Amino acid sequence: MSIYFGNIMRVILEINRNIKLKGFGKMKRLFFIIGIIFFFQTAYAREESATIDLGSLNLSEEQSKKIDAALTVAEVVKQANKYIESLSDLFTGGEITLPVGIKKGGYELIISEMSLDKPTGKQVIHATCAFKFKDTGQKIAFEGEAILEGKNGLGTAGRLSLIAPVRRNIGRHSALDVKEGTAVTFGCEGIESFDAKLAWTVTSDKIIPVDKQGNPTHQPLSVLFETRFNDFDSYLVSLNVDQTFTISGLKDILFTLKGATLDQSDTETSSMTRFPENYFSQGNTETLNLWKGLAVSEATISLPTFFKKSESSGNERITLSLQNVLFDENGFTGHIAAENIIPGENIGPESWDLSLTGFSVGILKNNITAFGLSGDINIPPFGKHSLRPYTATFNPAINEYEFKVNIAGEYDFPVLYSTVSLNELSSMELLFKEKEVYPSLRASGELTVHAPLGKDSTKTFSVPGISFENMVIQRESPYFEIGAIGVSGKLQSPKISGFELSLNNIHTFKNDKGSGLAFEAGIALNDMFGGKAGLQLYGDYEKWKFKEVAVDKVAVDFRSGAFSLSGGVWFKNSDPVFGDGFRGDIRLTLTEIFTFDAVGVFGKKDAYRYFLTDVFFETTPITGIPIPPVLSFYGFGGGLYRRMQQASKMPTQNIDAESLEFGKSLSGISYLPDEKVGLGVMANTQFALASSASAFNAKAGFEIQFNNSGGLNF
Repeated sequence: MSIYFGNIMRVILEINRNIKLKGFGKMKRLFFIIGIIFFFQTAYAREESATIDLGSLNLSEEQSKKIDAALTVAEVVKQANKYIESLSDLFTGGEITLPVGIKKGGYELIISEMSLDKPTGKQVIHATCAFKFKDTGQKIAFEGEAILEGKNGLGTAGRLSLIAPVRRNIGRHSALDVKEGTAVTFGCEGIESFDAKLAWTVTSDKIIPVDKQGNPTHQPLSVLFETRFNDFDSYLVSLNVDQTFTISGLKDILFTLKGATLDQSDTETSSMTRFPENYFSQGNTETLNLWKGLAVSEATISLPTFFKKSESSGNERITLSLQNVLFDENGFTGHIAAENIIPGENIGPESWDLSLTGFSVGILKNNITAFGLSGDINIPPFGKHSLRPYTATFNPAINEYEFKVNIAGEYDFPVLYSTVSLNELSSMELLFKEKEVYPSLRASGELTVHAPLGKDSTKTFSVPGISFENMVIQRESPYFEIGAIGVSGKLQSPKISGFELSLNNIHTFKNDKGSGLAFEAGIALNDMFGGKAGLQLYGDYEKWKFKEVAVDKVAVDFRSGAFSLSGGVWFKNSDPVFGDGFRGDIRLTLTEIFTFDAVGVFGKKDAYRYFLTDVFFETTPITGIPIPPVLSFYGFGGGLYRRMQQASKMPTQNIDAESLEFGKSLSGISYLPDEKVGLGVMANTQFALASSASAFNAKAGFEIQFNNSGGLNF
């Protein structure tokens, strides 16, 4: 294209020298020639635009024509070598045909028109400055007018305005925008300087701009600044960037750029710019000097908010200095390595926090080349030995960093007054939300219980070697769950207060009082008698502290040829209906003829005590007391109660079936604690036809109740 353009210029200049155009003055003839040039220029615009990026932002058709016209006029002047030394040459008295140019500092001021400013009587020039950037060939042009001041224009000072903004790409990851407001200053002897209004903008999709709290801004990372220089292809500018961003894959790790130097020099690179080792090939000083980009002199990296120096630090992030920070055609580069940032001793024993003893990040040419976190994570449920080592590495396959914690081993488990041994199948998942870490353990192994039966008791409930799978331990509700528990195999015989148990079921539970681990077992009371026992281990799972062992029942069921004995004791602790108390009942049968039943309920609720006792003796109608002519009284009983009332007379309470059973008398009527009731008396008898009890039998009862004042309740 340039060869063809030169040939056209030679032809047109020859026409201008040798042919007289009828009706055309010098000025009109010149613009006719420029029109011919512009015609050829336009004809080959597609060919040229295929190889040269205009780089303009929102370039209109009018702006495009102005830029091309300015470049064309500059080429006309160049081909004709129509240059003058200064504006004063316009007033030498000789004949000068416009356009002409003034060369200075590698740039040309092109004067294309002159006219008279009638109000001032002074000459006005219309001028342009147009050129192509050396490295990319992008076009840029300025235009404007100026009044010639002083004698022969010697005092002239003018400005040319940017015709259209231009974007200069710095590789594929950032750009330098020449904004509206950029101007050229010129004087009598030509171009003097550029007053540039520029914007450095990151275009990489790996760089995600955020605010100081780490929230995405959904705005480009850009720095607007103004500067003055003499060479648009070679300059250095100091910037205050003050921009924060994160990098895709390094969630919640913030990078902040502060002081920086924009290096657009093509002759040398500042000695203050620091490059990572082997950034350039060895001995390639030419590449080093030609380097262009943003050299950051001050930058920081802020760690995720779940890393805390102390409990009092709140949401304040830990911030460290970043080294060797660059933004150039290859993208972002930076590095950091630090140790002992948060020592393990800074972590509170009841907090789910992380120490940080090792941290490193390496980013080279927009790629994460190194990443590492190491330290300890505190797991409060594990008591004294709650710190477990962790590491975190970057996984490029999923573009995230992953934590790894090996939790296999033996630990205290105070919440159940136990120890746990976790096998290699156990794992931990770390979730991060609300600026906190939420670990979740899924474990398999063995649990050994050795819990005291009372606060000051030397007697214990011991269960060694309970195998389990899918135990879940986590910071938030549900805090504790067990998927499967084994009660066979190598499980040894547990004991409670010296009595041997045979476990038949272990499971987790949750009730109004709390939650924990429940045991159902047979109990050997002596060589002759045995029974069933139910126990619960209660824990405080928010604080991971043991609460108590609750024995809810001990049941006995023995049969022999001479007699049988059944019954048991049930316990209530901090029950919403019965408070603290117990129920005992027993049935003794002798030779299948005589039966004796007894029930006792004793307890304390709030500030009052209550009790219920009920007994009943029963034989057979044949051996009973005959009442002529046909009846036989064969059952007699009675009882006392205090501060208790029939459940049917307390309709406002929502009582569950378990509570009704706990307060049931031998008559089948359930009683519940009631502070308003005084003493109550019960009497019962049972009778039937002496000859055929199956044909007719009945039970009759009598009850009288006194209130607190000594009167009767009806």
